[in-house]
Amino acid sequence: MKKLMLFFVVVVLGLLPFVGVIAQTDKPVRVEFELASRQSNFYMVPLHSHGVVVFSEMGKYKRFREWHYHYLNNNLQPLYSAKIYLPKKSVFQASFADDAQTYSLFSSSHSKQKDSATVVSFSSDSVATGTKRIYFPEAKYVTQMLLLGNNYFFVCQDNHNSYLFFYDSQTNTRKDITPLQSGYRVLQYVGVDSTKTKLLLAYIVYDGQQSENRLHISTFNADGSLVGSVEQKAKDGGRFVRFAIAPMAQDSLLVAGTYRSGLSPVSLTDYRAGELFTFFVANNTVGKANYFPLTPPLQTIAGNENLSVERQVLISSLQPYRKGGLLAVETFLPQYTTEYVPSYGYTMSPVSGTYRTVLEGYVYDCAYLFGLDSVGKRIWQNIFPLNGSLNAVPSRMLTTFLDNDDILTVYNYDSKLVSMVSRADKKLSSQTITKIPLLNSYETLLVSEGEDIIAWYDQYLLSYGYQRLRNLRNNRKHFVFYLNKMAFR
Repeated sequence: MKKLMLFFVVVVLGLLPFVGVIAQTDKPVRVEFELASRQSNFYMVPLHSHGVVVFSEMGKYKRFREWHYHYLNNNLQPLYSAKIYLPKKSVFQASFADDAQTYSLFSSSHSKQKDSATVVSFSSDSVATGTKRIYFPEAKYVTQMLLLGNNYFFVCQDNHNSYLFFYDSQTNTRKDITPLQSGYRVLQYVGVDSTKTKLLLAYIVYDGQQSENRLHISTFNADGSLVGSVEQKAKDGGRFVRFAIAPMAQDSLLVAGTYRSGLSPVSLTDYRAGELFTFFVANNTVGKANYFPLTPPLQTIAGNENLSVERQVLISSLQPYRKGGLLAVETFLPQYTTEYVPSYGYTMSPVSGTYRTVLEGYVYDCAYLFGLDSVGKRIWQNIFPLNGSLNAVPSRMLTTFLDNDDILTVYNYDSKLVSMVSRADKKLSSQTITKIPLLNSYETLLVSEGEDIIAWYDQYLLSYGYQRLRNLRNNRKHFVFYLNKMAFR
């Protein structure tokens, strides 16, 4: 039976002075970047079997900001690095990989009339890097980017609406793609089709009174021309809340998401839902939507047992599986704590006080795996406990990794990997817990946060996050950003 396991290999000492890697045998593949402070943020982009790119802001100056980029091969050996200088108001927004090349998007606000985007390209086969700066009018804030051939697609946000811009990198010309629907638009998906030749843009649309709710999907050619658009209306005047799209064979799409009854508005911070929906799109035609409930739809909030609310549901992943699809969702609830706030008199002595309820975070209850058939109907389901894990903000915890018919469900919490293997509706193993090993045996873990695990290439996965460590030899404490290579065999 296959299982998640640590991957052991000999790794050569790193080339960068502030990067530590394993230099001995019989230890897991791991690399650490030491942080100057916990306020430092590192970003990571996997390049399939080519390796991984790690980058971080390392300095702020009067007129620019300095970023460091590092290329590591698939044994996490750091091979080279580069310094990139960006405008002083640059803010990292998104990144993606195209084979052995990574692209990072930074937005900069210059005035009320215009913003700009800087695209940093970094290759795995050359130290050479490139930057391209593009200006946008009317203070449209650039949030996402995709590249098809030599053409960029930028998604910009203006108040409550999203816009799409096409940019030809060869002629340096830009074209605004007019919003296809009026009203309030909540953009949730930007991606490419199964052939990687067309752009997919999907968003939820409301009219002015939010009395009608529709899911709109548009397809564009690489030159920015519109191929076609389709829409699915929510049933019974209810609300689509969140959704995901999986490109399938023959240019078809599988769409799945969460649904809530009633006419209450839906925002980007609202995850309440009582049902799930699925449908297929083929030949620019929308299939019939399927709905099925989550049970139970109501749960009691921790810290306020007298209040029951709808579950909050996050779409974890959607991908092709067998002749249909595999949908993974995670359910969570807010957790509150009570704090006493004293009041002080003129002598600064406490004279009275009040109690207030404070949101502590979100407690994750469990994950559901749904098997979908060729028309999107549910044919089986599995439940994967998330053991009451607490997150500060709603975010994906679970990673679902497919190896033929075998399904690995795993998440990284408190520097431990909790995993289970199943095949369709049959569980092949119980939950197992694997502790993520440290780089040095003379160090101990104090705190971990911002941890995750993702599919990398072939049968390998990549776990990463932040840790605060103590050196037992000199009692020194320090923060690191780590990456560990894992195998599913």
